[in-house]
Amino acid sequence: TPSSVLVANPAHLTTARLFSLPSIDPKEIRDIVQLQAEKHTPYAKEEILTDFAVLDVDRAGYSRVLLAIAHQDVIYRALRVVEAMGWPLERVGLELEGLVSWFGQVRPSASQPTAVVAVDQEISTLVIIHQHKPYFHRSIPVGAAQVLEQPKEAPARFLSELQRSLDALEAEGLNLAVSEIVLTGMTGSVQEFLPSWQETLKLPLSLVPAGQGFLLPTLPQGDEQDPPWIACASLLGLALDPGAVDLTPAPLKLHRAVELRAGRLMQVGAQIMAVLILGCVLVLGHVQRDERYRTQLRAEARQVGASADELQRQLTEVELLREWAAVQGQCLDAFTEVVRYSPPEVRWDDLDFRQNDRLVLKGTSTELSKVYDLVAALQRTGMFAQVEARRVAKKRQGDQDVSSFEMVCQLGPPAPAAAAEAT
Repeated sequence: TPSSVLVANPAHLTTARLFSLPSIDPKEIRDIVQLQAEKHTPYAKEEILTDFAVLDVDRAGYSRVLLAIAHQDVIYRALRVVEAMGWPLERVGLELEGLVSWFGQVRPSASQPTAVVAVDQEISTLVIIHQHKPYFHRSIPVGAAQVLEQPKEAPARFLSELQRSLDALEAEGLNLAVSEIVLTGMTGSVQEFLPSWQETLKLPLSLVPAGQGFLLPTLPQGDEQDPPWIACASLLGLALDPGAVDLTPAPLKLHRAVELRAGRLMQVGAQIMAVLILGCVLVLGHVQRDERYRTQLRAEARQVGASADELQRQLTEVELLREWAAVQGQCLDAFTEVVRYSPPEVRWDDLDFRQNDRLVLKGTSTELSKVYDLVAALQRTGMFAQVEARRVAKKRQGDQDVSSFEMVCQLGPPAPAAAAEAT
C-alpha cells in the first residue's frame, strides 16, 4: 500500500491557458485569474476546480501565468478510485507540469525551444518547452491505437497535427523557433515513420524512453503489435516534482489538514511520554543499584512528581486538542452531508459552526423550492436533530431573481416524533 498517491489529471481533460498579466502582485493576479477562469469555461463556477502558477515575472511588470481548469466530475471520478483502494491522497497534479518536469530530468542542459510529444493510447499531448518552462501546449487527437488500426491514414494525420501545432506558434505571437521534436510514451507505433516525418518537418526527431535519467529499470517499449498500455513520462515527472498547480477539491484539503494536525499532536504527546518514561527508568535503575543514593532518590522522586504533574497537564491539553479536532471532524462530516445532497441550483456562501452543535449556512438559490427539498432531504438522513430554513428573501442578482436564505442544522439524532413523522 503506498504511503501517498498523486493523481495526474490528463491534459485533454483540463482547460489549460498560458497568458501574461500586467501585474506582479499575488492578490491582484489571483483576482484576474479567477475572472479568466470563468471566461474560459462554459460551466458554472461551483462546477469547476481551478488553480494557477506564476511561471515568470519580467522587468516590465508582467507575469506569465499557467491557469488550469477542470470539471469537478473529472477529478472526483479519479478520487473515487483512490478512495476505493484505501490509499491516502497527496494532491491532484497536472499532466502538463509533469511533462515539463520529466523533460528537465532527461534533458537538463537543453537551452533551445523543444517540442515534447507524449504519445498515448488515444490522444497525444504536445508542449513547447523553453528554459524548462511551458510556452505552448496542444492535444493531438491521434494516438498509438489509431496508428496501429489505420497504418495509412493515422500517421498522416499525426504529421499534419504536428505541423499545425508548429504553425500555431506564430499565430499565438510566440517568437520561438523549435530546434527539436522529442517523442516519448507509446512510440513503438510511430518509430518507422520518423525518417519521413523528419524530412517533411525539417526538424530532428528523437525517441526518448520515459525512464531515461530516472533511477528505475528501463520501461518496456513494446513493438507495433504490443505497445505499452500507458504513457508514463508525465507521471514520472510529477513524482519527481509535484508542480505548483493543485486541483484537489477544497473539502479534501480541509480534511487532510485536520488529520495532519491531529496526527502531529498525538506524535508530540507520545514523544513526551516516551522521554518521561525513559527518565523514570534511569532513575529507578540507579536507586536499585546503589543503596547509598537513597537521599538523592527522594530528591529525584520529587522532581519526577513535578514532571508527572507537568505531563498530566500536557496530556490534558492534548486531550482538549483531540476533542477540538473531533468537533472539527464532526463539522466537516456534517458539511460534507449537506454538500452531497445540495442540488446545482443551491449555492453556499458562508458556514458557521457554533458551540451549541449547530451548523449555520447561508446561501442563495435560483429556485426556492429546491431549498425546502434540501431541508427535507437532510432531515431524512438522520444526522441532524432538526433542519430548518430561515430568513428567506428574494433579490435581484445580475439578470435573474434569486432567493437568499439561512439554513440551521442542529447536530444529533432527530427527536422521536420527528423521526416517526419522517418515516
